[in-house]
Amino acid sequence: MSGNSNMEHISRADLFQTIELKASPYSKEAFADYLQREKETMNALLDAFKPPSAASRKTLDSCMMTYEGQSIKIKQAEHDFLVRLSETAQLDETLSFLALRGFLRHQFQSAAGRTRYASLVYDDALLDAVLAFHFNERSCSLDGIAAMIRSMNDGDHPYAHELKSVLPDIIRTPLFMQNALAQLTQRMSSRVPLHLETQSRRAVRWSVQNLREQKGLLQILFTMFYDEVQVDSNVAVDIIKTLNASKFGLDQPNASLFEEEAYLLWNDVTHLCVVIALTVMDLERVMDVDESMDDDSSQLVLIQHPNHMYELTKLFQKYLGTVNLNEGAVFSPLLLAWGSLLQKLSNSPMAEELLHDHGVQAASDSVKFVEKANELGVFDYLENSTKSYADIQDNPNIVGYKSVLKGLLTLFISCFNVSDTPKFGAIVSCFVQLFQGSPDLCEQFWLQDYPLPDRRSLLDAARNKFPLEQGGLVKLLCSLCSNQATAGFVFKYLADLKAFTGTFESGMIETFPAPVLVKHYELGPNAQGKYSLLVRAGKPVRIISVHPPIMQMSVNYSAFHLFIAYMDAFLETSLTAQSRVTADVMLDWFLLLNTVLQHSEDSLPEVIAHLCRLRVVDDQEFTPNDFISMICRTFSRACAYDSLPTGLLTACLKTLSLLLPFESNAWYLLRQEMPIPRYSFDMNPSASGRYMQQRLLPYERSSGQYSTTLAFLDLVLTMCLESQHLTAIEGLSEIQTEVLSSCVKYIHSEVFPTYNSWRYAKLSDKLNIGLKVLQIYNAILSDFTVSAKSRETDRDGEDISAKSNLRQFLVDAYLSGSMFQVSPVLDILGAGSEAPDRFYRAQKIQEGSIVEESIVEALSFVKMLLIERKVNGGGAKTLLEHAILDRSVTSASKGDVTELVHVIASYVSYDYNLSVPKLSSEVLILLCSVASEWTPRPPSFIGYFGSDALSVVSTFVELASYPATESGEDPKILKSKELIQHAVLSFVSVVLQTQKGLGTLFLTGGDSNSTSRSPKKPSKQPASARKSLSILSSIGMILNNWKTFAENRPSILPAALHILEVLWRGTQEFHTALESVKEIKDFWETLRAIMDARFPDAEFSVRLNLQLAQSLVFKIFANEVFYTRDVSKLDNIVKAFKKVSAVEEFTNLFRNALSDASYAPKQKLADELEKLRIPGLHMTQFIKPFAGVLDDYLIELGGNSFYDSALLASKLGVTDTENVHIIAVMRELNLALSAVDVGVKMLKSVISFLKVCTLKIGLKMWSDTSKNSSEILLELTNVICEQVNGVENYSQHKLAIFSDVSSLLTLLLSTWSIDSGTQKPSDFKDLSAVLFRCMDSLQSCLTNSDFRNLVFSPHELAHACYNQIWTAVLIMVKRLSSAVDFWKDSKFDAQCSKFCVGVLPYVLRSLEAILSTKKDVGYLSDHSLVLISLTNELMLFVDRFSLASETCVSMTRDSSVISLTMNFIYAASVTRQVTDSNGGADELLISECMLRLFLVFARTPALADELATNGLVAAFCNCEVSQLIVNGQVPVYVGAERNPVHRLWCLMVSVVGVTLRNRTRRAQFHNSVVGFLKLHWNQVESVFGVALDQSLNVGRLEELEVYTELMHDMMVVASSEPDGGDADDGIDLEFMNACRDRELRVFSQSVYLLRHPTTLASKCMLVSRDEMEFVSTATSLVDAGNDAQSAWVEYIKAQLTLINRNIISFICIAYNVEACLAVGNAGSYVKRGLSLGTLSECLSHCLDTLAQTSKLASSSNGGRADIVLDLARNSQSMCLMVSQLIGLIVGHVVAHENEGRREAADNIQQAKSVLEILARDGKGGSCVKDVLREVDLFMERV
Repeated sequence: MSGNSNMEHISRADLFQTIELKASPYSKEAFADYLQREKETMNALLDAFKPPSAASRKTLDSCMMTYEGQSIKIKQAEHDFLVRLSETAQLDETLSFLALRGFLRHQFQSAAGRTRYASLVYDDALLDAVLAFHFNERSCSLDGIAAMIRSMNDGDHPYAHELKSVLPDIIRTPLFMQNALAQLTQRMSSRVPLHLETQSRRAVRWSVQNLREQKGLLQILFTMFYDEVQVDSNVAVDIIKTLNASKFGLDQPNASLFEEEAYLLWNDVTHLCVVIALTVMDLERVMDVDESMDDDSSQLVLIQHPNHMYELTKLFQKYLGTVNLNEGAVFSPLLLAWGSLLQKLSNSPMAEELLHDHGVQAASDSVKFVEKANELGVFDYLENSTKSYADIQDNPNIVGYKSVLKGLLTLFISCFNVSDTPKFGAIVSCFVQLFQGSPDLCEQFWLQDYPLPDRRSLLDAARNKFPLEQGGLVKLLCSLCSNQATAGFVFKYLADLKAFTGTFESGMIETFPAPVLVKHYELGPNAQGKYSLLVRAGKPVRIISVHPPIMQMSVNYSAFHLFIAYMDAFLETSLTAQSRVTADVMLDWFLLLNTVLQHSEDSLPEVIAHLCRLRVVDDQEFTPNDFISMICRTFSRACAYDSLPTGLLTACLKTLSLLLPFESNAWYLLRQEMPIPRYSFDMNPSASGRYMQQRLLPYERSSGQYSTTLAFLDLVLTMCLESQHLTAIEGLSEIQTEVLSSCVKYIHSEVFPTYNSWRYAKLSDKLNIGLKVLQIYNAILSDFTVSAKSRETDRDGEDISAKSNLRQFLVDAYLSGSMFQVSPVLDILGAGSEAPDRFYRAQKIQEGSIVEESIVEALSFVKMLLIERKVNGGGAKTLLEHAILDRSVTSASKGDVTELVHVIASYVSYDYNLSVPKLSSEVLILLCSVASEWTPRPPSFIGYFGSDALSVVSTFVELASYPATESGEDPKILKSKELIQHAVLSFVSVVLQTQKGLGTLFLTGGDSNSTSRSPKKPSKQPASARKSLSILSSIGMILNNWKTFAENRPSILPAALHILEVLWRGTQEFHTALESVKEIKDFWETLRAIMDARFPDAEFSVRLNLQLAQSLVFKIFANEVFYTRDVSKLDNIVKAFKKVSAVEEFTNLFRNALSDASYAPKQKLADELEKLRIPGLHMTQFIKPFAGVLDDYLIELGGNSFYDSALLASKLGVTDTENVHIIAVMRELNLALSAVDVGVKMLKSVISFLKVCTLKIGLKMWSDTSKNSSEILLELTNVICEQVNGVENYSQHKLAIFSDVSSLLTLLLSTWSIDSGTQKPSDFKDLSAVLFRCMDSLQSCLTNSDFRNLVFSPHELAHACYNQIWTAVLIMVKRLSSAVDFWKDSKFDAQCSKFCVGVLPYVLRSLEAILSTKKDVGYLSDHSLVLISLTNELMLFVDRFSLASETCVSMTRDSSVISLTMNFIYAASVTRQVTDSNGGADELLISECMLRLFLVFARTPALADELATNGLVAAFCNCEVSQLIVNGQVPVYVGAERNPVHRLWCLMVSVVGVTLRNRTRRAQFHNSVVGFLKLHWNQVESVFGVALDQSLNVGRLEELEVYTELMHDMMVVASSEPDGGDADDGIDLEFMNACRDRELRVFSQSVYLLRHPTTLASKCMLVSRDEMEFVSTATSLVDAGNDAQSAWVEYIKAQLTLINRNIISFICIAYNVEACLAVGNAGSYVKRGLSLGTLSECLSHCLDTLAQTSKLASSSNGGRADIVLDLARNSQSMCLMVSQLIGLIVGHVVAHENEGRREAADNIQQAKSVLEILARDGKGGSCVKDVLREVDLFMERV
């Protein structure tokens, strides 16, 4: 678009189009300034194009020219070219330079022009092109002045006021008219310049240009004289004499050079000369002068001056001798006018004066002039001229020409009787053409001429011949009906005719004493017809003629009823019979009816009611259904003619189009009686519906005229619109869909794909076909209510699938069909902005408008299709987007090949229709969005733009830089510009996210230095110029004027801030651009001012967009905090945080967003729709289909945002939407929804801001002077919980809020948990009140049944909220658990007990609900994980601190959680995880969490019994993991990851062991455990067999550990049986001995490895990524320096030690060491495999480890809970192990009769030394002292 203020270099052609098309690309202030600057140029007319001058030549020879305010040095080649151009065009050298630059600007469009300019060839082709451009500028300068004169009194023109303030002062000066006449005279007498005479082609072009300039000057004169400048008689005579000098344009010195174009222009020039001459005669005023001529108002009329009358009479008398009829036809209107004028004066005093003074006999001379005019064919000439007006409707002067000629003919018929003239038909035809399409002339006739008999004499004469000669009256009245007012006159005239002229038969009339009917007379053509217009016998008549017999009678009847009788006769007459009711007669009637119906929209029911008053034979009623049926039958009858009467067919279709909206029965008749296309849904035409394909369409193709096809398309469009109207008629919808579907499929298959290749007599037909097809398609696609069922089923369940299928048919056909179907759309889309511009420059306004509208429709069509692709396409690439992005377009005028995407982008600069730039930007937004989903790589748009990319970018940047205010502009235009600017900014925002290359160009403006920090050669372009090409300059301008934008163009500020938000979101990528943004003056202060701004008194949209802008500011702040390293510099952001983090501020924001202001309007709209009583109608059907998809870019906040009020209005058939209540209600709802949407966005942005600040800056952000951070965090947590608890119905709106707020809740609690962990117990106690409230609020959330029901909600947001709330409870439980350690307070314990008891039932109940469902949905897995973890923590908490443990255990036992989890593990499918990372991941993870929960349950005897009772072992033995273990299909690792199935197996073994350990009836369970191990014995034995022989890894050692621990527990149970387990009590001792043997082998291997570190290190292997990550962070936890391998070896040592501990405990029980020592006999128990050396080495290793763990416990910061720290914190276990080892050693010594006594004594002494050190340092607790006592006893034994 051309910008808003700079008109300095606007071309004359662009100016003319701006004026003529009523476009407003410039501000009114800029346009007014331009007019003031150009006053002198306009006054000079063509003299402004000065001839060559010495001064200009001197400047040119210096090769330094001034252009756009800069001095430019031109090359020698350009200098020589400009010399040639100046000489050839006889144009000033400076103007020649400007002409060349103007041509380059127009031809190459700025940046690209500069690129091509470097290689420009200054040859003859360029000279001819520049000459053509220059000639066009000259012509457009004249056309533009004429257009200005016409437009200054046009109240609808955007620049009317500015023109009115300047133009009158120019055109009303004598000098201007003298210049125009002088230049006209000069051009009419000019010959081809001598230097062009030898250049025939240029000579011909010059002669054509000369005619164009003559025509332009004549048009200026006509527009002046017609309406603006009143000339006196002297001037009138001078003008006529001037025109006469060239014989009114006939004398052309260059006529020998004329070709076809020149002849057409020559005709225009001569006709204009005649019209101007008639204009200055002022014939309209002559008619108003009475015979006495005393009217003072006529002082300036020509007839008041006898001398002038005589002078002109002598002038025109010279033409009386004209013989050449071709030349004479041109003068004939002047002769007719002068003869009529003299006849008007024949009885006046002026006639006597003329006779007396000049010898002019007015009456006789009048007859001579009229007769000569008739002889020269004046009426034929006028008829041809007026008919030609229909073909040049683009000429805005046509109305003026018609008015002048009407004045001539009206004067003629008022002076002469024309009823009997042979030229009566030609005169009628002239008036028909004059009135046709001229509402002003028609109104003038009915209001001013009709009351005067002499002026209406032609109409009276035509009526007197009716219906005998009916064509004249019908055609004349048809032309006189051109708007609603004139339609009323015509209807009343035809409805009550008072005379009838017709033939009569012999014996019908008696002539004596006076002619009278003696028989009944039927007025209609068919006496036996069904419809009666009978005149009874006895009616007086007047005989007009006997041969032929013609009579006339006075009778009142309706012409409309007569028309029906004619139609009946036409239908009843056979095709071969002769009838006076021919197809041509029917055509005239239908055209009249069409015209009346077309302009009687408000009174159409009255017209139809009048038709139905026709009397039918047998007293039947004539109904509208009968009338429409006759029309359908007429169409069918006309189709049967050999030579198709396409005019009649067209008229029938147009009539049906007019009647269809008012008569629903027409649909049934269309289906039954019309030969329209018939298609089934499989696209096959039926045999009865092939007429249009086989007959009509081929006929029109052969003739090249498509009136019937166009009328058919109009009918289909009407069908589309009418079928979308709401109706309560049962079954009508199905009929509408059937008829419409067939027609649309015919268009889709037979018309649209091939229409481009048809033959055309008129180009406009071709353009109209494409336009109308797209209008039909868009009408269907825009009615998305037919497919709204997919969003929400309507209440009555009405089947609306048929219309939905039709819509989906189009969507599928053009998204994923074939190129054969898509190509026509792309052809129209690729026309380019130059296509309408080309027509406009040729002054073919109609064609240009059609092309322009077609582009709009094509863009709309593609936009809707791409929205469908985005909404329902699933991300799959479609044919349409591929075709658009892969298509190239060849320019019709320049021959350049351009990518279609580039063409679409070029539309943003289109000035003359503001819908085009907006739609273009939106299509580009959608294209970028869908293309970004292409894989593997999206296409690059910068590649589509090629070398013009910078030009495209600069155009968008220019549009984005519209100023905030343009004083005096039309509000509608300002709103359109705002929408364009918003769309452009949105496009840039999308580009930055999807098109990196193009995005960089937008940010840099083509300055490569701004994207690189490396030193480069400075750009020659000024820095300011480069910077202005960047979108950042536009954003800077908007921010600097943000308040003005917020008030005047409210949507622009959020759009600009959205770009900044995108930049900040990609800070790392857009770092350089952000540095430039931050350099904007007072940038941070501006953002802070926007955030703090309030406009309480502003319009709703202003406040809404301001809040949206503020939400984006918070997003920018959040990203700035996230990416900034030094947060100490963010003062503005810290202040913003303090403001929104205040409890009161956040609470208000939260509650405002939560309060759904749209509820009441929704209910109100639902009630209003209910009142319509339309089945299946529901408000959700009107939700825009792209709501929620790119809505930041495509949805405009306000009254038409989410629900489509325009669609509802069209369905209701409402045009004046301002006064319709239901539309107002929908707009009210849209406003409420906009407010809700912005409120939610604001809250989300604030939440994001708070979260980022908390995570990045820390707790100090939350503290203030009155409260510490923990108190503020808990208060906000309490606010959130209270709001969650207060919700009764979780709507989609509330879920959107709570999904984000709940995530903030978890963060707040996590942050508080960290903060409170560093506080003193006294500080913690200070928070007790707010903490207890927070605990109560959290518990209350869980009591809300609506909240708990979210678990099965279909909305994703519901599950986010559900999961986060439970996570918050989990965090609270964990923090309370850790707080109990240091807060010894009974009140706190009671509150915790209450909390746990209150929460656990809801946890268990929710877990039961999830585990009971059969749905396999991902979010249920997430919920179950959180709930299982929470159950785990709660049970640990109550068990650890004995807080209501019995109650919680009882709750757990009473629930079905254990059985359900057991069933889940039993049925879980885990095999897919090994091969498919997505298949069974959830079930694996859930199973693992469940097993860990079982471990917690098993610690409590009651729950351990419950586990066993519910078939724990049976479930484990029959699950899929068990099967895999039995089959040996579970490797420890899969690739570089630990096998999750193996981890599950280890957990299962642990669960079995812990359950056995805590089971109250362990012996009974023992056998089940033995069976469990026996079932999996191959796996167990394989581990014991190779566990330490091969490489050591964590997975295998973990499995070995759980086996040894389980076997220890089994041995404990076995040893607790009577008689030491020797009796046969069911304990399988043989199996226990097998376990012992395998443990002994592992024990000896383990001790060996522990005492040989080098061997151990060689076997330690890192396998999984988790293990590698562990060693990278664990080096600080062991005494291994920074060596990762050493850390890993220490880790393995720790695991081996744990295994040894289990084995030693097993051996102590198995050998019953204590009993042996007690009786002094250990020999029966000490078996092979336990040498004293092995025991001693193991003891030494344990002592070393104890010493090491002592050091670790002293230095550890408690930051990690791995195995090593477990050992370090659990020295008691190691001490027990030492005690057991010493016992084994002593037992060995005793058993072997003191063998190894000394070595044993040394070991025991070493152990005693280590234990004494531990006891002294306070490590190991009381266990160390007990062990020391035991050691002393052992020392005594040894």
